[in-house]
Amino acid sequence: PGGAEAIDAGLESMHLTSDDLKNPCLDYVDHIIFSVPDQTFECGGKAYKCFPDVKADFVAGSLPEKALKEGLIIAINKLLQPVREHFSKDAKAKALLEQLMVWKKESLVPPTGLKRLVATDGSKPVHAVFAPYATPELTLGQLLTVQAQLSAADEGAEIVLWCSDWGSFANNRCGGDQKVIAACYTQLVEGLRALSPKLMERVRVMMQSEELLKNPSDYWISVINVGRKYQLHQVLAAEDTKEGDEYAGQVIASLMSVADCLALNPSLLCVDPSQEGLAKLCTDYYTEASITELKAPSVKVLPATVSML
Repeated sequence: PGGAEAIDAGLESMHLTSDDLKNPCLDYVDHIIFSVPDQTFECGGKAYKCFPDVKADFVAGSLPEKALKEGLIIAINKLLQPVREHFSKDAKAKALLEQLMVWKKESLVPPTGLKRLVATDGSKPVHAVFAPYATPELTLGQLLTVQAQLSAADEGAEIVLWCSDWGSFANNRCGGDQKVIAACYTQLVEGLRALSPKLMERVRVMMQSEELLKNPSDYWISVINVGRKYQLHQVLAAEDTKEGDEYAGQVIASLMSVADCLALNPSLLCVDPSQEGLAKLCTDYYTEASITELKAPSVKVLPATVSML
């Protein structure tokens, strides 16, 4: 009995839906062949216009299993033929297919080590500040909070203000309008320059979208790797995110923040209390992923300045 169950479990995985007949060919006829509007399925010398007729003949025994399989092969080949023609006649598609075939023959060994975007050269300790997500209602309190975070840098450190414009987009800030998001960060930076011109001469402003496009492959691999290490509830807790219609974007933004931290390789993350959970998510990842190439940053939490001006 145990062997029979194991065999049945393997067959069950081939079914698209629950089927007492245990014949995956019927599933494919129903959900693939007849998914095409006005489709005709030719099988066993008969042309079928609907799946129930195919199933009825199969159950009655007038449609042998061998004929069903042969008809299915022919029908699937007809569906695939336009795709085959595209890759044989279209110059770009043909070149892509040829390149894929070359790669398929290569015996490549996956690279080892940490995959990440490298945004700083490591010549100086990096004091990193994550700017708040974009908001069109920038307050004096927000400006003073970021100013205090930047001012807390040690002498000789490279001060980086990281602006998460794509993270803001994922969070649907400013209605997801990327031009408005960019304008909000311009407003933040110009406000800081007006408040502390000398301080801002030492600050390197980095836009997330511009930096990650310098090496998008390694960046997105690092984001994916972060997602593999953390469970969903851990990521949601980082920014006190509640499950809802938009929480998927918030999860992506949080995973991106960890990848941003890896890219900056900071010695210190300076945050306000609202960012403390996200900072912990960043620093815990070094242990979760057993990272030895980089040292986890220290975290300094400064109180936020409250002002409605």
